[in-house]
Amino acid sequence: MERFDAILTRHGYSMGLVIGAAAVVLLGLLLLWRGEGPKLPTDRSRSGGGAMAPATQSAPRANDKRLAKLQGAYVQRLLADARRYDVALQPKKLFKAFPYFVTDGPWTLRAHRGRLVTRELRLTTEVRKLNTPLGTLGRYQAPTLVLTVENRTDDHIAFRVITRPSGKISCRNKATIAQTTFVLGPRGSLSRTECLATGRTDRLRVHHLDVMRIGALSYHYLVKLKPSSVLLPLRTSGGHRTPSGHTLCGSVPRQTIKQGVQAGTASWADVMDFYARYSCDRFDFRIGYRRSGPKPTKSPVIKPEP
Repeated sequence: MERFDAILTRHGYSMGLVIGAAAVVLLGLLLLWRGEGPKLPTDRSRSGGGAMAPATQSAPRANDKRLAKLQGAYVQRLLADARRYDVALQPKKLFKAFPYFVTDGPWTLRAHRGRLVTRELRLTTEVRKLNTPLGTLGRYQAPTLVLTVENRTDDHIAFRVITRPSGKISCRNKATIAQTTFVLGPRGSLSRTECLATGRTDRLRVHHLDVMRIGALSYHYLVKLKPSSVLLPLRTSGGHRTPSGHTLCGSVPRQTIKQGVQAGTASWADVMDFYARYSCDRFDFRIGYRRSGPKPTKSPVIKPEP
């Protein structure tokens, strides 16, 4: 596998490499789907199409051929997307369980110079004056509580930081900062607005942290999701922007995801794991898909606010 990881770099996708890559990816598929578990999802662009297996063929053989066809199409899409985004395919990352970490709170941070650190993330707070809408009266410079999230790892990550500001002030009419909301590159950071600031007693309550280490291609897949589609609140995701060359996916089954989360048959980690492997341009999350691998690792706080 190391040999193919070295081969599948950013350039040189000849037919020979495609064949070699296909073998590696298919092996990964077999490992990922062996035993019981969800089948390879149907490509939305191909649903309803394709020739039916001959009636004289046995059902198991027909199913094997159909699966091989789906896998071959999936491999071609992966290779095309890796070329498109100019990243390595990294099959070892794509077809193994993504390392997943959780940190349970709560912790209370000051609105300015608050700090919370785990092995994966560094959170800091500050109050900034930002250009803020004031209804029909225009805009004004409003003191705003800003949370900065830094990726302390050398991997791309998907993450979630669940917070609640103190006080009773409305957090709707506040400024936003352009951000990728729930994904970061290696050692990257983003800032998001939490609420308007009212004074020295302002605090930010941090309830829970999720971090999933993913590959470069998975980063490009996830950043195309609308935060609302994966049930992230508008208060902290209003500034979501995609990098240049990306377009938000318009057909993500938000209601299905919401019903699954409410019923306990789907979770944030399941949805992130699915769309980290399957582009939302072509695949739809469905109830029954579960993140592969062990239970999440507990990640302790290293340096809470003194």
